[in-house]
Order: sequence, then structure tokens, then C-alpha cells
Amino acid sequence: MWGTSYGTRAAQEYIRRFPNRVRSVVFLGSFPNGTKYLVERYVFAQKALERLLEDCAQDEDCRRAFPAIKQEFAELLDRLAKEPAKAKLKHPRRDAAEELLITRETFTEKLRVLLSSHLALPLLPYVIHQAHGGNYEPFLKLAIPPKIDKAGPELALYLCVAFTDDIPFLSLADRDRDASRTYMANNLVKLTQQYQQVWPTGDAPRDFHDPVASDIPALLISGHFDPLTPFEGGEQLSVRFKNSKHVIVPRMSHVPFGLPNEQEDFLSVLDDFFDRGSVTGLDTSRLNRLKAPPYLTSDLEFRLKMLLWWR
Repeated sequence: MWGTSYGTRAAQEYIRRFPNRVRSVVFLGSFPNGTKYLVERYVFAQKALERLLEDCAQDEDCRRAFPAIKQEFAELLDRLAKEPAKAKLKHPRRDAAEELLITRETFTEKLRVLLSSHLALPLLPYVIHQAHGGNYEPFLKLAIPPKIDKAGPELALYLCVAFTDDIPFLSLADRDRDASRTYMANNLVKLTQQYQQVWPTGDAPRDFHDPVASDIPALLISGHFDPLTPFEGGEQLSVRFKNSKHVIVPRMSHVPFGLPNEQEDFLSVLDDFFDRGSVTGLDTSRLNRLKAPPYLTSDLEFRLKMLLWWR
């Protein structure tokens, strides 16, 4: 089996129900079963963003361009917490510029989502630096999609999943527990507040969030900067799967699709693992060559990127 992101949760459930049907499994971006993780993953996502800023401080080019990036980010969050920012943006699909309100919650939530993109990840220190100086246009250009169409089925699918798999299992105390621990808002709490009188609740098995433990050979791959399924989830899952190997790829975010050498350095490792049916003797060093692009540090680079992004 091979599960990616939410698919790692489905894979765990299949292994729970049919353990004798699975020879080996790959978890890519692990989402371990358990209500505690559903609450704490926003704390983990905050840590992922902070790891990115620390990496920028260690990178020669990024440090030279943004020598005080961690301090600027902290000051920016304090400023937005006291008073939301206002900024204008002319979207190519709109007739005129529109004024937008940027709260701390909006800013950090969009950073969390953008951090999962290997295209956006190298731009985030630049975006934070510009916002600290009062220029929110780079942030808005990344946060707002180039194409604004009618609402698709994605939100409906997410609500169906959340109101079946997650929300019925979370107590009020669980939902509020991380409020004082992170500057990121748990969107499960927001969904509950906004849609609980409207959206139907599915019927998941009562043991759905019980941990799944197994001795099935498992290869777990996580990104060091992944904010959606942070590597802490992979660490939790690797403890439950006794015959496993967990690889944290240093310069990777959510999943490696679209990164250079994906075929050679990623899929070849999976092929090797499935051929072996074991992590014993498995060479995973090739995964460390999966890297996001270098940090963007100049206005010209950003303008060129946006010409391609907004086409």
C-alpha cells in the first residue's frame, strides 16, 4: 500500500481492518490516527514555519537579504494582533483594485498553506520581510489564486470528511486547548462554529481514532518544513509500526511531487522498498537530494515569479 497525506489515515484504517492483506506500506506525509494529533497539528505547523525562518537565518543568501527575519516576523504578528492591516490589490480578473483586511489569523493561516507548496516556500522570507515593512502586495499575490472561479467541490468534500472523521470526536476542551499555545487558529474549530447547524455528520466507526499498531514493514517519509502533516506525525506513527523506517527530508515540505529528480530520487526508493518488502538494508540517502528551490531574495526575482504565477 501507498498512502499520501490524508491517504495515510485511510491506509491505517485498512490495516486495522485487514492486517493480513498488506505486505508493506509507504506513508508519505503521515496523518496518525488520534484526536490529540488533530488538535496539536496546528502547534506542529507553527513549529514548521519557525523551522523555515531558522533555516533562512542559516542560509548564506537568505541571511544576507533578511538578517533579522525572525525578529521581523514576531514584530509583524504583534502588530497584526493589535490592529489588522489594510492593503489594496488589483486582481487580473477584477475591474478595479480592492481593499482587503489582513488579520493575524488570516496571515498565519495563509503562510501555513503556502509553506506546503515547494514553489511558494522559498518566497516566504521575502513576503514576511515586505509585510513587516508595510508592503502586503507580495503576500496577497501569493495568497489569492490567479484564477477566481465559482466554488468547487473541494470545500464540500473537506466538510464531509471533517464532520465525519474529526469533529464528532473532539470535545469542546479539545477544540479550545491550543488557543493559548499558537498564533495559528485551528480551522476545525472554525468549521464547527460556522457549519455545525448546517452540515450533516457522517457515521465513522467508534474506534476510528484508536491508534493502529502493526509489525508490517513500513517506510515513512516526511518533509522537514511540512505544515500540513508535520514530521512529528511521522515520528508518532513510526513508534506504532515496529518494523519501520522514518526519513525526514531536510529541504522538503508536504510531498515531493514536482521536485527535481522526483523519478530518480523518490520513486526509485519506493520501488526498492516494495521489491524488498522490508526496510532492512534499504538505502534512503537519495531522498535527501529532494530539495525545494533556493530562497528568493530580490524584488526582480519576485516580479519574474509572479509573471509566471499569475499567467
